[in-house]
Amino acid sequence: MLRQERIRAHAAEMSLTGGREILVLVAKPKTVKSLVALASAIARGEGKGARIAALKIVTVPLQTPLHAAQEYAVRQERKERSILDQAVEHGKTLGVDVRPLLRAAHHLPTGILSIAESRDTGLILVGL
Repeated sequence: MLRQERIRAHAAEMSLTGGREILVLVAKPKTVKSLVALASAIARGEGKGARIAALKIVTVPLQTPLHAAQEYAVRQERKERSILDQAVEHGKTLGVDVRPLLRAAHHLPTGILSIAESRDTGLILVGL
């Protein structure tokens, strides 16, 4: 409990740099709740303008064009959707709106950065 209070206190002191969105990479079910909780605490510290987006990236082979890769991601949506739904539901329990994003990329790191640059992202949260 004390650890959670310290996390909340530090999160309240953090601020977004640049944009108004917190991009939370959800890759492992065991880290979804803690990442959404941290993003929620930071968003509350930012006031009403901060948004939270849960991002799940589906990696595809290099020879797959990105427009076709995105279509592939949409077809795989049911399989990948459970982790995004978990993030959205946990956000509801915390009283924050979490928007799900399912995207395709050739490489995970470049995919994250590309998506962050194309949005109003001020902070990226990634779990281990």
